[in-house]
Amino acid sequence: MSKYQFSGNRALAVLGTSLLALPCVNVAAKEGLALEEVIVTATRRAESLQTVPVTVSAMTGNELQSKGVFDTNDLMGQIPNLQINSPWGDSQPNFNLRGVGVGNEFNANIASPIGVYFDEVYEGFRAAHGAQIFDVERIEVVKGPQGTLYGRNTTGGAINIISRTPDLDGSNGFLTMGYGNYNRKRIQAAAETTLIDDKLGVRIAGTWVKGDGYIKNRNSDYGVSNTLVGDKDFASEDSRALRVTFRAMPTDNLNLTLKAYTGESKPIGAAPIPVFVDNPLLPANGFNRDSALDDDEAVSFRGGRFYNDTDGVAFTVNWEINDELTLISTSAYSKNKQDLSIDFGGSTQTTQTLAPGSDVADIGYSHYVSENEAINQDIRLNYQSGDLQLIVGAYYGWDEVDTDNRVTFSGYLDAGIPAGSFNPLGLYTGLVPFPPSSFDALQAFVQERESTAFYIEGTYDFTDKLSLTLGARYTEDESSLDDFYALYLDSTDNPAAYAYSSEINPSPAPGLFPFDPNTAYLPKLDDKEDNWTGRVIVDYAITSDVMIYASYSKGYRAGAYNGLAIAGPEQIYITDPEKLDAYEVGIKSRLLDDRLQLNGAVFYYDYTGQQLQESVGATTFLRNLDSTVLGLEAEITYQATDRLRLTSGFGFLDTEYDDGQVLSGIDISGNEQPFAPDITFNLSADYLLAEVADGEVTVSGDIQYKGEQWYDPFNSKQAAGPIKDGIDSFWLSNIRVSYESDDLLAALYVKNITDKYYEVYGINTEGFASNNYLIRGEPRTYGVEVTFKF
Repeated sequence: MSKYQFSGNRALAVLGTSLLALPCVNVAAKEGLALEEVIVTATRRAESLQTVPVTVSAMTGNELQSKGVFDTNDLMGQIPNLQINSPWGDSQPNFNLRGVGVGNEFNANIASPIGVYFDEVYEGFRAAHGAQIFDVERIEVVKGPQGTLYGRNTTGGAINIISRTPDLDGSNGFLTMGYGNYNRKRIQAAAETTLIDDKLGVRIAGTWVKGDGYIKNRNSDYGVSNTLVGDKDFASEDSRALRVTFRAMPTDNLNLTLKAYTGESKPIGAAPIPVFVDNPLLPANGFNRDSALDDDEAVSFRGGRFYNDTDGVAFTVNWEINDELTLISTSAYSKNKQDLSIDFGGSTQTTQTLAPGSDVADIGYSHYVSENEAINQDIRLNYQSGDLQLIVGAYYGWDEVDTDNRVTFSGYLDAGIPAGSFNPLGLYTGLVPFPPSSFDALQAFVQERESTAFYIEGTYDFTDKLSLTLGARYTEDESSLDDFYALYLDSTDNPAAYAYSSEINPSPAPGLFPFDPNTAYLPKLDDKEDNWTGRVIVDYAITSDVMIYASYSKGYRAGAYNGLAIAGPEQIYITDPEKLDAYEVGIKSRLLDDRLQLNGAVFYYDYTGQQLQESVGATTFLRNLDSTVLGLEAEITYQATDRLRLTSGFGFLDTEYDDGQVLSGIDISGNEQPFAPDITFNLSADYLLAEVADGEVTVSGDIQYKGEQWYDPFNSKQAAGPIKDGIDSFWLSNIRVSYESDDLLAALYVKNITDKYYEVYGINTEGFASNNYLIRGEPRTYGVEVTFKF
């Protein structure tokens, strides 16, 4: 894969030229066309987007609806330098922001370096990140390290999803019903009422989505039996969620909010679109994907549902003590569960010698289960007097992840061999009197994390144009790993051997060969870290409509335990902390009588200790790598006429691993980070086509571009299959036609108009499945939605 080289000087020149050119646009200003002011809380207090000296991409609830943003994955094409790549689809979106993300790592116990917040409550369990995208007031994507006010695991930024709360003024609500191809049915509704005028109100909101899969199940055509899904298609939709929010204002200066929510999703996961490579250890007629299968067809022996459950409650107190001082407290408890069935094979090859109903690539997770409990408490004082604004606060977070996995390797080997055989993949053929067999690995652990932090940030206005912001945060993280083991089962699912255990005499007792459990004993693991983070920002208002700023900020993510350790005790350890030093120069501007908004930034990251996954055959390790990131981005909104609005975003990234970085014995110095496309671009237009009766007909269209990107840090240096070529650049296009009046909204939409085939995730599984595990993006979808407002 070629890389478009874009030097730092050129990047600065492009942004600078664009900024200088914009004030010269020869368009006459018109009355009444000014863009609306957007209020954000990215700095933990309500401010205009245009006065916050931080790069923030914000989308209101109305914008999300007009652009057809149904879930977190739809955000990817709307925000520059935001990438969402995951093997688990909507069930667990993996965010990558400006090249910072979980990369190729898919352990359920590891927190994302992009902090995700629901109504300012931190959610560390990644499987819950897609659960609450309904009835929202706005979504804010705060870019760059947020090591002061957010703190916990926000190395690359924060995503804050703000839900709607009762207005305490009358009643209102809506009901949305939609239907689309793949038999997709969607219902979303909300209703609120004021119980006591200006004092007490309640809002109830819910969503339900169900649809058939877009990857056709061809198991029966190839004699492969999948008892988990039968003949149902893969990559389906099946989710529901409910939220109840009470808001009370017993006095004019006290605002209380209590929110309870529950959600469940259980879609059939996306089956892999594998590409097989030659492997001399496998049968000559073995692993393959039949050329008769299209890109939207798959064979999957172990693919199943992706279960996710989330429940929680949050309580927020906002007390204006006096004109200068406000106390804000947010308390929350959540409980989540993830249970996945995953097929890493996807072969169509079956023969008479195979175990009944299996396929040659019978490798996958029979279950991949993690349960999570979490408590979060943040309390802060906001002070504002004269030229000084000050925030002082404290944070406490605790969570526990209880994981129980079962991995199956090569069930096809069990046909015709004695029951109870244990000769994994034939590794011990010369030492034991039975032929190669399959084996299962049971793996379990309990991880506990505790984080305590104290923070302070102040902004001082030296003049009405010049301001200085200083912030600091001290964080102490403690973590432990206990009750862990990896137990191997023989071909008839009986305990055969421990790879390791946290018990001296584990039970049930394993066989004596090939592992001695007494030599694989590991005690409970504990780790404690502390770290200082913070930022410095200088901003200057050139005019009342143009502000520039420069900042230095430092981010931090605590070390992590490897959550996929099935081979031996050498996999059980905690990584070093991840740290990022960021330097940024940006601009916020409103031009042409507030009809044109341009926000842009240039940034440089010094990224040390990035936590990434290394796969060696069927085993995985977590490693730390160092890299640099150079980038720029710009977001433009232009109200061209009273009928036409244009919105565009552009992002550029140049990522590079430092000299001396070695992974699996391969020198990756100079390689690019995974899932960090060099160019991201989007352009959308909203055109008022006609006024009909009491409403308006609007046509909204957008195009999105994703540049070239890699699947893993090896780039082209390890894989033999297509992963070595990375993900090619691609374009997507969408259109939406809607009619809206005071009480009705009806819309027709088409996403991915050209039915473009593209991939969103890939894993190099050549070491144990002889293939590249590839997940495709959504094909063309279309449908109709009707919203009744009351």
